[in-house]
Amino acid sequence: MKCLTQELMVDYMEDKLSPEHRRKLEQHFEHCKHCQRQLEQWVDELEEAGKALVEEPLSEDLDRRIISALPAHPVKMLHRAADTRQLPIWKKRSLDIMKKTTIAAATLAVVISGGMMYSPTFSTYVNGVFASSPTNKAEPVGVAGNGLLTRLGDDGIEEAAKKGFLQTPNASVADQGFTLTVHEVVADPFRICILTSIKDKSNKKESHWDAYQEGQITIKDKQGNVLHSSTEKGALKWGLTGKGTGKGVNEDGPYMELVHDLSSLNGGKGLPDELIVAFDIKKIGETNGNWQLEVPVDLKKAKAATKTYAVNKSYTTPQGLKLDVKQITFAPTGVELVVDRNTKEMEYSFELVDEHGSVLGAWAPGFIYGKDGERKNLMSDPRRSKWRPSEEIGESVRDFHYFQPIDETKNMILRLGPVYKQEPAAFQAKLDLAKLEKAPVTVEEQGNRYTFQHEKNQADEPDHYIVRVEATIGNGTAPMNPLSTFGVITDESGKKYDSAFLNDERKYENGQLHINGGLLLKGVKKLPKELIISYDKKYTEHHDAKWEVPIQTGK
Repeated sequence: MKCLTQELMVDYMEDKLSPEHRRKLEQHFEHCKHCQRQLEQWVDELEEAGKALVEEPLSEDLDRRIISALPAHPVKMLHRAADTRQLPIWKKRSLDIMKKTTIAAATLAVVISGGMMYSPTFSTYVNGVFASSPTNKAEPVGVAGNGLLTRLGDDGIEEAAKKGFLQTPNASVADQGFTLTVHEVVADPFRICILTSIKDKSNKKESHWDAYQEGQITIKDKQGNVLHSSTEKGALKWGLTGKGTGKGVNEDGPYMELVHDLSSLNGGKGLPDELIVAFDIKKIGETNGNWQLEVPVDLKKAKAATKTYAVNKSYTTPQGLKLDVKQITFAPTGVELVVDRNTKEMEYSFELVDEHGSVLGAWAPGFIYGKDGERKNLMSDPRRSKWRPSEEIGESVRDFHYFQPIDETKNMILRLGPVYKQEPAAFQAKLDLAKLEKAPVTVEEQGNRYTFQHEKNQADEPDHYIVRVEATIGNGTAPMNPLSTFGVITDESGKKYDSAFLNDERKYENGQLHINGGLLLKGVKKLPKELIISYDKKYTEHHDAKWEVPIQTGK
């Protein structure tokens, strides 16, 4: 590639180049001393412009206050290889050099506040020049035991952050008076958690859920190969959790925590040592703009700390369910247990216990309630009941069970619990809605008893309709709600309605499950004369499987 023209440099500064063109240009920067000197000259010009803004010499105290007030991206990227757990940067660098970088960064801040377009790629490279290290080789900033995610994450994220797997890019991009900041990242081969915020013109944080949900967030490798894009058809969206005030860290408004599975990316071939998370947001609230930001994520340390141990133990239950416990993996943010089963028609539950019988983790299918439905120490996901969905392999199924961190040195036993088998059922309730307004209707099916009645307080949405349901699930059925798992609702013409079961109360007493809730029908343009509520299968529960598997970690 030939040396850069002034026009190309301007396009690069303003982030007008395509990703492929930008990558080639940055590769040229890395090896071309002439272009590096030209860029350094531009930085010097930025410095001189910044000096014009400061009438008096900077004191050490003012240096510190300027640094703390600046967006962290320009300053903290300067020496990313430095150990940030040691003394502050102004004590490790001479004051003259620090003034130069501070003034240059302050000038960039003035450009941002003036409403001009801000290129995070250019800013990152400028800072790489100051550090005499090409930006495409710089490491993300790491901080051990200090940061918001040591207090704002779930148990696994917090533990990993405290143990030195916290990265603090503090990268920002501003447009139209809004500033998007990526503050912190925790990532390992299982998942990634990103702490972000959006500030408005008055420097106030707002949640702006839609900005993340409607924008594009891409995970790719250093070569630009896309591993996941939030806008791909069928792609699982990022889990969003608002972190409001509390724990003494959010007085100025909420942060947003974004989580996503990494274990299923890259077709099971393993993850690269470094990922790039690219944000491309076009709208915040009612304001259109351009917020593009690329954040490097270092996985090398977390991958080295992740250990997998083979188990390879099999068992077939009296119902014909064959289970094969394949392996267990310990990573900084949690534990993964891989189990194969030979059929989709049966489910299972289990506990992980230590040598004293204390439960370290427990799994049961999400449709099971009561004492046998206890799920303990699970790695949670706001979008679904399991962190990573099961994968079908022919007629078999591979299940991935994720738990919050468990001490790898503990002696563990997997203890199989109840097994759940799909069985045929024949439940049908025909509800005349005019009569239902006057009196409830009760229908029984193999020990299960349902009472339906008219809901006086209907949903606010005009095309929704609610039927109240009280149910007692008999001993012949697993402690579940067949209506929510297998229920079908049609009217007298055969029209099928989309529905959801709204649980108000669930109680498990004397071996029976009691449910009180509402059956919500959607898309009811005109109320039909009759509703037919039915299900043709359910799960039965079996307690005759006795199996324990020692988990050997070699420690």
